[in-house]
Amino acid sequence: MAADAKPNGSPWDELAQSLEGERAAMLLAYEKELHEAGNPIVRERESRAQTLAQANATLTDLIRSLRDREVTMDTERGLLTRDIGESRAASRLDPRDSLRAAGTLFEIILAQVERRIAIEQGPLELLTLTALAVNESINTRIREAASAYTGYLLNIIHQAHLNERRRIARELHDRVGPGLSVAHRQLELFEMFDTSGPSRAASRAEKAKQAVGEAMHSLRAVTSELRFEDTVTSMEKALLTFTETLRTDEVTIRVSVNGDEAWAPPAVRDESFLVIREAIRNAVAHGDPGVVLARIDISPHDLRAFIEDDGIGFDTDRAGRSRSVGLSSMRERAELMGGTLNVSSWPGRGAHVELLVPLPGRREATG
Repeated sequence: MAADAKPNGSPWDELAQSLEGERAAMLLAYEKELHEAGNPIVRERESRAQTLAQANATLTDLIRSLRDREVTMDTERGLLTRDIGESRAASRLDPRDSLRAAGTLFEIILAQVERRIAIEQGPLELLTLTALAVNESINTRIREAASAYTGYLLNIIHQAHLNERRRIARELHDRVGPGLSVAHRQLELFEMFDTSGPSRAASRAEKAKQAVGEAMHSLRAVTSELRFEDTVTSMEKALLTFTETLRTDEVTIRVSVNGDEAWAPPAVRDESFLVIREAIRNAVAHGDPGVVLARIDISPHDLRAFIEDDGIGFDTDRAGRSRSVGLSSMRERAELMGGTLNVSSWPGRGAHVELLVPLPGRREATG
């Protein structure tokens, strides 16, 4: 039966009207009790507003149920409960605090109804319907909020899995890939010199062996879930060592490091080395250059690296659409350091890579 069909002055309508008039006072008492109990869901403005909105909606469910004389729920509650679940998951609020708050609301409403029934000598069926309606309203909202809470956490876990897969791909590509690429190139040169220059062929075979050994060492570090322990103590030395393995009669590679490397934290030196090394490797492996130049300028405020070659170049738009693992990895490492990576190239005009990483000196100066 609809609410407007109920007889005026019935105990059900009178209690509903009484609760409507006391709604604001009950919500105020609810908020006060949560504060006194130290419940964290009322500490932040957004969470407090959501909590009171949910309590207000439960009162609305109860009042409607009393007028209909049966448990009646708001069918448009979903958005509020989802927002509550997601925001509390994002704020890392313990679900038990929400359950405690729900218990407090249940007690306040039931106590108020008991007083009204005692004063007006209403039938006990009012208390029974009140308990059923409030219980249903609270439980339904908690279930829906819990579903949103869980969904939010599952999305975070899924994103963490994706990030970890990208991290492993970066580590394999940047730490293991260069060694294998060098070994492959040296073995190609070994085949070229095998008959015409035995001594040069032997040198290439030895470099290939060293490169494979370094790749195996890097692979063990990655697969054991350990951070790469051989952090770069000198970028200049590490880059010169690497470029020596790439050097051929067809390409000249020049590296210069200006400034004090100590201005860059070890993690920045390590990550920057991987980006610069990959840029040099890409130039030699794909650009067919005659000269590759790498310059790293380090100041107390930032690290800037410039890598350019005079090779065949490439279409940067096409490279972006192809989602090159090497370029993506370089950009991700730059972003993880709070820096930027810019790549420019034109077919037939070589390529230019610029890495910029702010250093702690800049943050201290601006702080």
